[in-house]
Order: sequence, then C-alpha cells, then structure tokens
Amino acid sequence: MRKRLGVVVPYRDREQHLAEFLATVPSFLSESPRCEHVTARILIVEQVPGKPFNRGALCNVGARILGDSVDYICLHDVDTLPIDADYSWPEQPSMIVVHGLKFGAELARKLFGTVVLIQQAQFIAANGFSNEYWDWGFEDVDLRERLLRCGFRPGHREGTFRSLPHPDLGSNPDGTP
Repeated sequence: MRKRLGVVVPYRDREQHLAEFLATVPSFLSESPRCEHVTARILIVEQVPGKPFNRGALCNVGARILGDSVDYICLHDVDTLPIDADYSWPEQPSMIVVHGLKFGAELARKLFGTVVLIQQAQFIAANGFSNEYWDWGFEDVDLRERLLRCGFRPGHREGTFRSLPHPDLGSNPDGTP
C-alpha cells in the first residue's frame, strides 16, 4: 500500500533556494526507486516578513494543514536538496540527511533537523514543535526531546544531500552549532 507523504517546507525570503528546491525535490520523489511506494504532496509554508524566523511554528502549521490527508510528514529545509535519500515510511522519527552538511557526518548524527521524516501520529503525540523558538536553532532539539518523552526513538538514515549556499546564522565561525 502506498503511503501518503506530506513535505512541509518552512520558507521566507529565499526565492532562489525555493526555485531550486521545486526544480529538484518533486522529480526526485517521483523518480527515486526508494520512493516508489510513496505518494508525495509538497506544502510551502511562508512566514510574512517583519519578525524573526519561526521554523517550528511554520512546520506546525504545515502539519496541521496536511492533517489526515497524509500518513507521515517530512520537515524539509528549503536549502537542502537530495542526492541519495530514502523518503520512505519511517517506523521511528528519522533525520535523513547525514552526508553533505558542512559540519560532517559525525555531528549530523547527533542532530535532529534539516530533513526529518515522522509519522503524523507521532508528531501529534509529541505536540509538534514549540512555537517559542524565534530566529535560528533549538526548535529541533526541543522536538527531539518531546519525541523521546513520548517513547519514540529518533534516529538517522544515511542520506546524502547538497546544501545551497546561505549565511549560517545557527553556527559559530568554526562550524559548531
């Protein structure tokens, strides 16, 4: 049976990234052998200008809009494009980008963000993201902790992605978060 995937893309002020995302991800999802049992719907959730970015709130809105029309969701940064990735049904919440991030695979395996698959029911059980994280960082750490408290075990899949160039406001100059 085909699983229904909703790809939620939190977005603001990155028109070139969005154009590249939309030129890459839909065809990847329809052509990748690992996605042959997936029916995908992409939802861009755009934040109006004037306040710091709130990725968690945008992902919550996207998950709510998709509601029962999907079985699971992918919380997908607009500046990260798949090269080799498995978007199939996750038994447990899974970060699917490990390779291709600027800080390397070892650190990526300790994180839980960028491109994450999660069953809609798991996201609801964890009460989604907190809406209180403005600007860059920590909403993904908070979601991971919420999932752990609900008995889920967030994990990783060995996906390879390409990061589009952008200012990294969530890292120190040495690349550490």
